[in-house]
Amino acid sequence: MRHRLTPALLERGCDCVECGDSSMEVYYARQYFAARELCERQHAAKARLALAPGRRLAH
Repeated sequence: MRHRLTPALLERGCDCVECGDSSMEVYYARQYFAARELCERQHAAKARLALAPGRRLAH
């Protein structure tokens, strides 16, 4: 079953910009994408550092 945002669903509980069910879904989606971007940047940084067990980090 696919979720669809119908006009009635979008209007539910939206008395102000910060309120409403759809507003929270957008907020959570934005937080998810920000977390994924951070994770990808961290993985790229780890790959650039090429850390390995026993490798000296300082002289």
